[in-house]
Amino acid sequence: MRVSFGIALILLILGAPTSAFQETRSAQPRPRKGSQTGDYRIGAGDVLRILTWKEADFSGSFPVRFDGKITIPFVGDVDVGGRTPTELKGELEESIGRFVDVARVSVAIEQPNSARFFVLGKVSKQGAFPYDGPLRVAQALALAGGFMEFAKLEQIFVIREVNGELIYFPFNYADFVNRRQLTGNLILLPGDTIVVP
Repeated sequence: MRVSFGIALILLILGAPTSAFQETRSAQPRPRKGSQTGDYRIGAGDVLRILTWKEADFSGSFPVRFDGKITIPFVGDVDVGGRTPTELKGELEESIGRFVDVARVSVAIEQPNSARFFVLGKVSKQGAFPYDGPLRVAQALALAGGFMEFAKLEQIFVIREVNGELIYFPFNYADFVNRRQLTGNLILLPGDTIVVP
């Protein structure tokens, strides 16, 4: 696959062994979330701010339910999961346009609650962390409170899902600190999982 080949090539350029590249296919690809509003993929738990010009009935804050839908008066349930605000804007203008003469809609992410990254393993604080903007692996580990005793600092890795495939990125924290090697200290994306064995 073209994406997978590109990531494998990057790993080779950065000096990572080819065995570090692994993929697993899942039944249903999950859209990625970007740090820019235009690329952001709406997910469960997000709160959307929808404004319809001169139409208060179709405006307000709408929480995204666990089924990926919101409920708008008169329109009913709208499936918003996995869509960008720009994509949703077009769909809402069409749906609301059935009830008003001119439907001009804006969609903003009021609370990006679905954008998270995860840290697991031998760290002081495991779990999900809000993704408030671009950060690197070392910064994420600092947010997790540092390492527990016997953590294998040379064997840390990041798991990322790209188009339904799980990609493995190694990160040697010991080399990062002691030898100032920056390889593997990549910028995280929402949904990434850092594992500290």
